[in-house]
Amino acid sequence: MSTTLMRIPEPLRVLRSVFVCLVVLCAPWRYASAEAKPVPAAREHFANGVELVRKGELDAAAAEFEEAYRLSPNYSVLYNLGQAYSMLGRPIQSVNALEKYLELGGDRVDATRRRQVLETIARNNDRIGSCELSIAPQNATVTLDGRAVSADEFGRPMRLSVGMHTLTATSDGHVTHTQSVEITAKQTTKISVRLEPVHVELPAPRVGQLALACIVPSVQVRMDGRAVAISSDPVLVPIGNHELRWSREGYTTAIERVEVSDQRVTHAACALHPEPGLPPLSRATWVLRVSQNGALITIDGQHAANTVVVPHGPHRVSVRRAGFEDWVATLDAKPGETRTVELELRATPAHQRELDDAARSQRTWAYVIGGIGASLLGTGVAVGVENGHRYTQWASDRDAFNRDVSQGFTPGVGQRAAELETRATSIQARDDVAIGLGALGGGLLGYAVISGLGAQ
Repeated sequence: MSTTLMRIPEPLRVLRSVFVCLVVLCAPWRYASAEAKPVPAAREHFANGVELVRKGELDAAAAEFEEAYRLSPNYSVLYNLGQAYSMLGRPIQSVNALEKYLELGGDRVDATRRRQVLETIARNNDRIGSCELSIAPQNATVTLDGRAVSADEFGRPMRLSVGMHTLTATSDGHVTHTQSVEITAKQTTKISVRLEPVHVELPAPRVGQLALACIVPSVQVRMDGRAVAISSDPVLVPIGNHELRWSREGYTTAIERVEVSDQRVTHAACALHPEPGLPPLSRATWVLRVSQNGALITIDGQHAANTVVVPHGPHRVSVRRAGFEDWVATLDAKPGETRTVELELRATPAHQRELDDAARSQRTWAYVIGGIGASLLGTGVAVGVENGHRYTQWASDRDAFNRDVSQGFTPGVGQRAAELETRATSIQARDDVAIGLGALGGGLLGYAVISGLGAQ
């Protein structure tokens, strides 16, 4: 019979990955001793771990930190590794890594960091219990969550994470025994198993597989009154009907019944909704400002507007838009807060190339239009300057004409007046052309400048 490891709930892992990311970024790769010289491969694995933490892929991040420490065993890496283990729900490994970090770091670990690490160790110790096995016959092969238990581990406490575990014992000539073991924090659970000989016909345990999922972070689920872990990996449970109770503060408790059989994996997902009319100190208001218009926002799997009211606590926020990489993170809503969240979307490589091509095309047209505008503006200025000289000469001739008329000198006065009128009309027309060319050229030049700046 296959067994399944109990794991920390997926939403809780996603929630806490944000905190792990902050810790990783605040604990850069340092080498405080000559015996732990960095090697390029170790740096690369460490950097990969930091990037995977940012993406919320903690399993892979832990593997990268493990490899970095194997290649270059510097004590500072143990801090990141211990935090990753903690968020993955592996409290024993977390405590081991963090205790070793404090031991090797010594005085190089400042008081603030040491206090924070000790608090993390204490929290993880609260998630650890122990199990003491007594197995007969003594040569039986025993596995706990799929891990082989050696004979020298029998009869003394073995540390295990709090929750349900699967114990399997086999021996030639005996009936295989499988049972669930519940580990309680800071307590030792004693299990005594005596395998029955094969000739004793006992009914095989009838168990089925149940997979639980919930997109809302920090949700607790109890099956038949007992706490169970939320995990997409199936766990073994007795076949038959079971009651599941999903709950989280600020949400209406959801109760459902599921039927588990031994023929297939039974899947169950939460269907939680925020309680109506939450008091101010039990909710938060978020204003989500997305860098790109038309993006689709979801919070805990539900479509959301740019301004939302959510129960306090962690929430899974996702923003999607065609041509841009998905923005996904877990954000913590503080009780009674009003907060503006800036969400910056990054274009996919293909879309970025399209944007760059469009910007180059826009800049090219800006140069062309700007050149035309400058040419028209220059022509308008030249026409205006030349027409200004013509106006000066016309004004001089007009003044002479007026003096002659006032002195009674009238020969050819009609012809001179007609000529002055014709020249005035011509000068006015050229002024209109100069103004029109200048306005058009200036407009095109201004458009080109604005368009060129917009294409940067």
